[in-house]
Amino acid sequence: MDFNAQPTNSTPALTAEIAGQVYVLIKQFGDADKAYKMKGDSAIDPEHFELVNKELDRIVSELYLYRNGSKLLNSAVYDEEGNLISEAVYYQYTTDEDLALQVTSEYLSVSIIIEDVLN
Repeated sequence: MDFNAQPTNSTPALTAEIAGQVYVLIKQFGDADKAYKMKGDSAIDPEHFELVNKELDRIVSELYLYRNGSKLLNSAVYDEEGNLISEAVYYQYTTDEDLALQVTSEYLSVSIIIEDVLN
């Protein structure tokens, strides 16, 4: 009996290049579902649209947390008696360039998302 370790109908791994193409389509058509339906002759798999959409949602959520000063960097520290030793530290927004350094993505450009979504 021969065993093929590779599934025959597998989705190729998501790459930054594919994610970038999907992002452009999502931006063009407004959401991942419309982008998939309107993609034309593209060979991009539907799973890639779902993954990029989730990644985009994660990035945008994190960016808003940072930009609004809601992202906790360090918790408040208390001694054994309950006295405050150091206060909680939240990220303070300064520039979009600094904001882009706070959030990372293996697939999408955070700088481009800041420009497209937040500005």
